[in-house]
Amino acid sequence: TFDPDRAVNAANVMSNSINFDYDHGFETGDAVVYSARGSETPIAELSDGVTYYVVRDSARTIQLAASYDPDTQDTSEPLPISYSGAANETQSIDFATKLQLAPSALDAVSPDPVVLDIDGSGITGLDHRMAPQTAASGGLVFDPTRNDVLDSEADSIDFGFVHGLEDGDAIAYDNGGGTPPSGLHNGTVYYADVQDETTIQVRERLYFDPDVGVESNQITLIGHGLVDDQLVTYRNSPTGEVGGLSADTDYYVVNSTTNTIQLAGTEGGAAIVLTKLTLGDDPDAVDQPIETLHAIERTVDLDNAVAVGAGHRFTLAGDVEESRLAPGALVIRAAGEDANRADTVAGKGFSLVMTFAAADSETKNKAGTTAAIGENATGQIRVNSVAISADHTAEFNHGADGTSIALLGAGSYPSAESEVKADVSAVIGAGVDLRSGSLDVSAVNRIVKPDIDEDSVFSDQSGDRDFADLDRNVQGVGGGLIAATAAPESTSKTYTTANVVIGDGAQLVVGGDTENSGAFRLNAENEVIAYDEAGVHVGAVIGSKGWADSKLISEADAHVVVGDATLESVGDIKLGTR
Repeated sequence: TFDPDRAVNAANVMSNSINFDYDHGFETGDAVVYSARGSETPIAELSDGVTYYVVRDSARTIQLAASYDPDTQDTSEPLPISYSGAANETQSIDFATKLQLAPSALDAVSPDPVVLDIDGSGITGLDHRMAPQTAASGGLVFDPTRNDVLDSEADSIDFGFVHGLEDGDAIAYDNGGGTPPSGLHNGTVYYADVQDETTIQVRERLYFDPDVGVESNQITLIGHGLVDDQLVTYRNSPTGEVGGLSADTDYYVVNSTTNTIQLAGTEGGAAIVLTKLTLGDDPDAVDQPIETLHAIERTVDLDNAVAVGAGHRFTLAGDVEESRLAPGALVIRAAGEDANRADTVAGKGFSLVMTFAAADSETKNKAGTTAAIGENATGQIRVNSVAISADHTAEFNHGADGTSIALLGAGSYPSAESEVKADVSAVIGAGVDLRSGSLDVSAVNRIVKPDIDEDSVFSDQSGDRDFADLDRNVQGVGGGLIAATAAPESTSKTYTTANVVIGDGAQLVVGGDTENSGAFRLNAENEVIAYDEAGVHVGAVIGSKGWADSKLISEADAHVVVGDATLESVGDIKLGTR
């Protein structure tokens, strides 16, 4: 659209031309339709609703001709247009061929196209535009829930339009807020394997250190998921090749285990003799790092059974040397659990002269739980997610019951004491180099002393053992005609530490983007829940004395300690203690 007074009559507009205030997008020979849009004065020499042909002067200026020869690509002479109407009118020049829009490329080319119902009411602005969909601009959007898009048998994706990718292009996957199909992980970089101009397979790379990851003709790939006779491709680095292998060459997996594979030149063939890649004897090269980005590349096994959402996309990832992640997760978990209980019952008798009851129970426990990546772990760790957790739970209890009854002199002195010492640590050692899509490191120390008469772990683990039927941790009963004494005492001591430690020189990098940043959490936590109760009952005609003592003593320390280390994240880095 345009204001014909400004577009035709402005001082900077050449005669017989129409000037737009924006890039018009027309090319010479384009068929367009002129509309006066109800204006009382159309542009002279132009008729409302008639088709004309563009003569492009510049990105913002055109002339119009009555005819165009597609063979010679020439137009007739531009029309001598002029405008004598009012200012601030709105007229338009539109492409003669109208577009209809479909929700996807496959909907557009199907025998029965699905056409979007477009309502122009309420639209504002003049500079609306459309652009071709490419991996470099806006991404290649696809709906993996459709079987004509994602073929689970062929492990391929048909976008329904020309994708413009080339073999080996690094492409980043975004699930668009939906659920990925099996085989794809949000935020992960993959590689295009072009099948045709609209269809690709997706390749992923499993990385290994060519020095320490090659031993006894085996390649170590933690949790690789490869199976025997699977076809893979070896990708080397600029530093050289693993002995026995050739760069960008296909091989077959043989003799696979959970964390290792061997390679053969033919399906089911003999394993190739491998030689680890080293820097050789060049004295000038001893300080040069060995490139760790060698990879075994495979085709991703795709299945759309669990996929949700229509806005999934691939975009060109560009230079991904510093963001390559191996698929899967690194999980290190240390968990400890212990339970201790001691019960003692004394007395319950009667004496005419004098009696004393002394019941004593005691428990002691010391535990340490550590989950760690050791210092200077060899090579760089690159995975989608890392979870390191050290978790310990100690449950304890004690009970003592003393009853003394005598005619002359009764005394009851039950005593119970428990002590728990527990240390929990989650550690990333000095010099560790870790790249991940998310990182969660936690140390949690729990101490539980339940009410003595409540159900607990002891009721589950007692088996044939019967614990004393107590409603208090300690209880003393003394009775007699003359002089009765009871003094029960209960003491519980807990000493706990929870530590998360990042060693000196460690490099921890969590990738992602500003909209989908991975979690980065370091958390140390102590939790102590304890109940204790002491009771006393004394009675005498002449002279009685009773007292009860209950003590709960707890010392808890929680620390997140980051040494001289590098911590990087696109999102927040959260450190917490409790």
